[in-house]
Amino acid sequence: MDVRVKLLLTTLSVVLLTAGSRLEGFSAHGGLLPHFTYSFLHANVWHMAANLFVLWGVRQRMNVTVGYVIAVAASWMPMWADKPTVGMSGMLFAMFGIMWGKTGRWKEYLKAGMPVILIMMLIPNVNGLLHLYCYILGFVFSFLRFKVC
Repeated sequence: MDVRVKLLLTTLSVVLLTAGSRLEGFSAHGGLLPHFTYSFLHANVWHMAANLFVLWGVRQRMNVTVGYVIAVAASWMPMWADKPTVGMSGMLFAMFGIMWGKTGRWKEYLKAGMPVILIMMLIPNVNGLLHLYCYILGFVFSFLRFKVC
């Protein structure tokens, strides 16, 4: 992933958190715009720091645009979350799914990501289903793309 993209995502996240943005995360009762903006919003500085730590730790070339599109698409799938969802982790999980989809090794893929996702499903106020959807959709997208091409 290009350093400029990381800087852009970091800057956008910091500005929206510190500016007290009036944007909010997506929910079952929300409008259209939150589905497109939730990836850049964070509940607090610790939430943002955790997401940015993972983002900056990624060394492989990953397609942020496709990860973002998958995260937006996944936000319309059925959720059990009772609070609006915010954060970059859906997009990050989609990018990890894309990375594993290129390999086609689905057993290793499940072993790598599912324990983390299952643990996240147990943490209050974390939308574990979104992480699951993004991870699986990223894998399927990439697997089909590289299998067909």
